[in-house]
Amino acid sequence: MVPSERSNPTVRWARWLTSAGYVASFVARILPHVWNVTPLGATATFGAARAGLGRALAGLLLTMAASDAVLWVTQYRAAGFPPVTAVTPFVYVGLVGYVVLGRLLGRRASLLGPASALVAGSTWFFVVSNFGVWLAGYYPRTVAGLVACYAAALPFWRNMLMGDLFFGLILFQGYAWLTRSAVARAPEQAAPLNNS
Repeated sequence: MVPSERSNPTVRWARWLTSAGYVASFVARILPHVWNVTPLGATATFGAARAGLGRALAGLLLTMAASDAVLWVTQYRAAGFPPVTAVTPFVYVGLVGYVVLGRLLGRRASLLGPASALVAGSTWFFVVSNFGVWLAGYYPRTVAGLVACYAAALPFWRNMLMGDLFFGLILFQGYAWLTRSAVARAPEQAAPLNNS
């Protein structure tokens, strides 16, 4: 008998870790933290690879929208920032790249696969979001202005990359350990208690 998806421990662990990652991302975004170091990109990549595209995308967008709303009410509104800026769509598109890369990653078991996807995700976010910053007029709309924009953002890209790899290691390796443990216990759970 094939276990249902609901009773499959690997699916349950993937969903649980994805949900926990998004909750941690929400908390990390609204609390003081090192710029761009949150579990968000790693969770979106992991979720799309292991828990399903829909769950990963919905979780990402909900986490971003909810944390953006809290940040606007608690910090940005008093500073005179609007709730949505010209850069906001670029930030969201940059983050959705993690979901796409996680989906492309699929269920590859090698650690190299997730690490490559996370490096590509943070790089994609860096390129797209900072292009939005330049296009919004925060830097002169010239080639020199674009170069200056990307150069100024390099420390943020480094932080994001380090955070993505750190949290990605926790999620992907934690999932591998949990699922190995679940599979190892499965024969014991399936064995009859009494053969008499």
